[in-house]
Amino acid sequence: GMVALCAQPAHAVPVPVSPLPTWTQQSPATNPPTRYYGTMAYDAKTGNVVLTGGDNYTSGDLNATWTWDGSNWTKKSPAHSPAVRYEGMMAYDAKTGNVVLFGGQNSGGNLADTWVWDGTDWTEKTTAAHPNPTAAGMMAYDAKTGNVVLFGGQNPGDSSETWTWDGSNWVKQTPVTSPPARYYGAMAYDAHTGNIVLFGGRNASGLLQDTWTWDGTNWTQLSPAANPPARLGATMAYDAQTSRVMLFGGATSTVLLNDTWTLPLGAASLGTASSCPAGTVSPCSQSTTVSFTVTSGTTIGAIKILTSGKTGLNFKATSPDSSSTLCTAKTYTTTTTCTVDVTFT
Repeated sequence: GMVALCAQPAHAVPVPVSPLPTWTQQSPATNPPTRYYGTMAYDAKTGNVVLTGGDNYTSGDLNATWTWDGSNWTKKSPAHSPAVRYEGMMAYDAKTGNVVLFGGQNSGGNLADTWVWDGTDWTEKTTAAHPNPTAAGMMAYDAKTGNVVLFGGQNPGDSSETWTWDGSNWVKQTPVTSPPARYYGAMAYDAHTGNIVLFGGRNASGLLQDTWTWDGTNWTQLSPAANPPARLGATMAYDAQTSRVMLFGGATSTVLLNDTWTLPLGAASLGTASSCPAGTVSPCSQSTTVSFTVTSGTTIGAIKILTSGKTGLNFKATSPDSSSTLCTAKTYTTTTTCTVDVTFT
């Protein structure tokens, strides 16, 4: 059997040494025209990055479709294309294998159309329900539910609506709790916890620096020990190697930012301890006290009893726990040895 103490580290944990990361400018034979406020997403079905939309001050809105294969950009010639736009929202829908584009704005105002890219052509999807014409919202694919999630934006006022796209239809969600309305926030799916993470943005009250998670049904505000400074226009993605959401850049009202932040969520094991001598035939009836060293600055969110080993082996927390040094859910300000009493059955 095995006892694991689960906690949420407040500080970074050691990771294997790796080469110093370096940004490398590529030199493809062809480049898309200059732009800002474009939309881009990775198309896992084709293995290409898809780019469309944006503005560049001179030639106006850009609606050509470009793909990046890792070495070169290719301008596509689809039979159909979305109208010109910038500040649209786009994400890869793994359930359907299509890239989904919604809304944005152009000289005619905000847009409320839905398009999907299948790797060859764009198809407009007409649905009975859909978000209001929206620009500058946040969109991410929720792998746990198989839905694309859209939050907020300007439509035309600041929005706090949550919508999901199931591959065929938009559904307006009615969570008990929602983040304040905003636009230009950052949002990404955290595969470690199965939740979508939302940070910052802007609304009528100013810049925001709050952190929220979406579990497929409801939004929950987090209270991290530290937060990135308030900002809009940041970028966020999930780093599978470290199992953390990372945030980069953005802007305040006066300063462009280039800082990098990571957010570890979910449980992490602080250690394990085995009981029942090796070779013992199950069941093995035994009570024991398992000790853990909790370093200063660690927050224990929950104590979980996990089973491992022989089939049929099971154990539970002893009730009442007799230890005067019982591990409890709290933030430890000093390095402490705490215990969990366990009965094996």
